[in-house]
Formats: sequence, C-alpha cells, structure tokens
Amino acid sequence: MTPQSRLMQPTGAAPSSQPPSDALFQPADLFDMSLPISKMARMAMSTDNATRAALRSQIVTRTQQQELLGIFRNSLLSSDLLYDIDQTSRGVAKMHILYFTGWTSPNIHFKRPSGRWTTPPGVQCDAFGADGVFHAVVPSHAFVFTDGKGCWDHVPGGCNYVLRESGLYFVIDGAVLRPVDLRQRQHLLPLVNRGVDAALKKAPSLRQQELLGHTPTTVTSTLLNGVQQHIDRAIRRLGLEDVLAFDIDGDVEGGLRFVWLLEQGSGEEWRSLGRFLRLAFIYRLTPANTTRPLWLSANSLPTATAFHQLPIAMAIYRVIGHMLTHGVLSLALQQADNGGYRIGNDSFHVVPLGDLPSGHRYTNGYKRTDPAIRWYYFLFPSFSSFLFNGLLWRWCYEHGVDAKIVVYADIGRDDPRYGRLLTEGITEDLGIAAVDYRYDQVNLPYGNASHECRVIVSGFRPNETVAAFLWVGFGRICLYTTERFAADAPASLTQRFPESIGAVRRVLRPFGLERDVIDRGTVVPGLSD
Repeated sequence: MTPQSRLMQPTGAAPSSQPPSDALFQPADLFDMSLPISKMARMAMSTDNATRAALRSQIVTRTQQQELLGIFRNSLLSSDLLYDIDQTSRGVAKMHILYFTGWTSPNIHFKRPSGRWTTPPGVQCDAFGADGVFHAVVPSHAFVFTDGKGCWDHVPGGCNYVLRESGLYFVIDGAVLRPVDLRQRQHLLPLVNRGVDAALKKAPSLRQQELLGHTPTTVTSTLLNGVQQHIDRAIRRLGLEDVLAFDIDGDVEGGLRFVWLLEQGSGEEWRSLGRFLRLAFIYRLTPANTTRPLWLSANSLPTATAFHQLPIAMAIYRVIGHMLTHGVLSLALQQADNGGYRIGNDSFHVVPLGDLPSGHRYTNGYKRTDPAIRWYYFLFPSFSSFLFNGLLWRWCYEHGVDAKIVVYADIGRDDPRYGRLLTEGITEDLGIAAVDYRYDQVNLPYGNASHECRVIVSGFRPNETVAAFLWVGFGRICLYTTERFAADAPASLTQRFPESIGAVRRVLRPFGLERDVIDRGTVVPGLSD
C-alpha cells in the first residue's frame, strides 16, 4: 500500500485553513442490528437441531457469549454499521473516506464545490483503527492523497480519484471500494475495529456504548434490546402496533422466533390481519376484558415446518386464531377430517388456481399465499375475504355487541351504478371491499352465479370504535353498524348515526348512490335505544 507515483497539482488554489474532520458516527440510530438478528432468527426456526443448539449455546454460555460479541464487533460494527454510515452520508451529500496506506501522516488534497482545490498538501487525515488506516471527509468528488513530502497517490494511470456520489468509500492500493466489498475482504475488518470502537465511545447512543462491554450480561442485554427494537420496527412497518404485541419476557430465542414470524409473507397478509383484529375487538371476539393490543407468547408459535404447511395468510391467522372465540366456539384454524379446514363450525376448502375455469373472475390476481376458498355454495377469491365474511356475517352478534341493519335500498342489478360499486376498486381512505364472493351452488362455470360483496367503511383503522359496512348483493345495498344512537326518531339518519352515515356517504358519493341509499332508502323500523 505504498504510493509510488507523483501527480502534478492544479495551480491557483486559494489558501484555506484546515477544516475539522466530521465525526464518522453522528446519528444515534446508526447502529442497526437488523441483519444479524434476521440471520439469528432463521437459526432459531431452523429444522436442524444442531443449528438451534448452536444458537442456544451462543446465548446462554459465557464462552459463546464472548465469541458472539467478537462476531458482532467484527461483522456487525465493521461492516453493517459502516454500510449504515454509507446510507447516512448519502443523505447529507458528503464523502467519508477510509484510506489504507503505509504512510504515517497522509493528507487529502481535494477539489472544492467551488471548483478550486485545497492548498497543497491539502487536509491532514485522521488516524482511524489500526496503523495505516486514516479517515477523511471531503465535500466534492475529486481528490488525491499525498504524504506531504512530495509523493502522491492517485488512480493508476495518473488520474485523480473521482467519486460519483456521496457515501462511504475505502481507498486501498489505488482501488476504490464500497462497504459491501468488505464482506469479501474480511481480513480488512480488524483494521477498522479500533476506529469503530473509538467512534462508538463518543456516540450518544446507549446501545452503541453497551456493545463495548465484555460481560455475558451485557451481551444478553444487548441482544434483547436489539431483538425487541427489531420487533418494534417490524410492527410499526406492518401497522400492527395497536392490535398485536409480543411477550419476549427476557427470552432471546423466543424473541428471535417472533422476528422470523414477522418477516414471513409480503407484508399485506399482516396488514390484513391488523384490519381484521381491529374489527374483532369491536365485535368482542377477543378474550373477555382484553384490551388492545392482543399479546402473543413465544411458546404459542408454530415451528417453521408447521407454519409453511399452510398458505401464508392462513398460517398467520392460525397464530392468533386460538385466542378468538364466538360464544363458546373457538375460532382457531384447525384441520378437518375431510382434507379441508375448519374455523368454529364452518368447514371450508382451499381452491387451487388450476381448479378455476379459464376466464373465471377470480383467476385474475389469484394469490397462492392467500388462495381462493370454497365454503358450501359460496366461492371466495381469498382466505382473507372468507375470514372477513365470517366476522361480518356469522360472528358479529356476540353478547353486548349492538350490530344492526339501519337502512337499505333496492337499486337493481342492472343499474350501472350498482355494478360499478360491486366491481370497481375503493381507495382505503374511504373503505375496503374486504369481502367479495360468488354464490354459484358449487358449480364453478355456473353462468347465473350471484356476485356479492361487503364494503367496510369503519372499524378497520386504528382508533376507530364503530364497525360499519355495506352489504351489496341481489341489487340491494344495506348498511350495518355497531354505532350507538346519538338521537331518536324522527331525527335524520345523519343525526342518529353520524359516524356511520358520514362514512357511507363518502363511499357512495363517487358512484352516484348517496341519495338513493341514505336519503331515499328504507329505514329499518324500531331503531331506538
């Protein structure tokens, strides 16, 4: 790593004082354990006993804890953390450079954004890590190095080093590397460990400082914190923080199983479960006196093998289904004797894509992770749709829940407005067409199959306490709600059910159906407290 060439320098550079080098670690949240924790989570769910045993050994024994700390320091701190710095550097449009050299006191000579170069020999680099590793920050893309004694280091061929974008770079033997390249050059990691440690000592993050300790308690505490924060981030990303929580209770391995669970699927399956659980709380399907969120324990989680025996959406529901009840019936997802499945008293089958006739409306957008479902004479495009249907049609009359029909209107099957409401998409800010199904009498090509749906307008979002939805079928539109009366007749529906009616108006207005249903529809008699 000894530069041997000399580069002629630009002339006319204005004198400048040496600026202080920016700290390599500034934001407290740069320390991200997501990559190693994800790997450890896969170890925790491995079907290989030796892999799981190795993980447990690392967690619970002093020797392995020390070894794990070493792995964290070399791999996480020196590679993944540097990768995070790279991302942060891009956000502030600066180039952080780690320079590997045999010089004892190198300088970096760079071109300023104004176009003028620093005065030779440039700015002195800061020592970083082991001997021969130095750190510098430059605000522009062109630079060279010098030992201050007449020797210059530049790209082979006599050109300046030129970087295309802000970020973190490593200059080694005339080559410019990125953080990801260190994964293939593990021998370089120990050279930057000391600099990483020194930077972490100055960082404000307590979690960064914790990793500098060497006790088993520190390692376990750090792992627990990392696992918990990983889970918290995943829950926020999936929009589950108000309905679902995970009880780690000091169990690192249990927490890693939660990490693995939350990483299954595309994310939409979890978001759908969140919407379902919000309604389940309103309809009182959760355990008596249970408040949000619903808590899961690690010992209730399935093995990876058992989880992947089901489509993802069904497997995710199975994790929480045993905690829901309708009356005395458990709503756990169970295997039925006939090769199908059962929730409560309802038996159903998965309909593979190949069993749907060519051109069937449910072939478009079919998801093997959330497959079509056959329930008696009804065909649903997905398990999620079937699940919401059970909630809104069969499980909604729990004791103490005031679920009722408020108003209905016969629009007619041939009315194009009705057809649009039945088939066109609805933006989530207005509602969700969570339930879609066809009554085809178990005859998939049946030409006269009726198409029905349920459009949920309230209760699926965080902080909503009223469940309200429209049933659309056989040419009729009906409004169901759990909202308590705000006024008695002869007050208008808007005055009596302000939250539900307001939400329904917003959904029906784009289809031109608002007045037909709300203002001219048939109000169900006897609606009073």
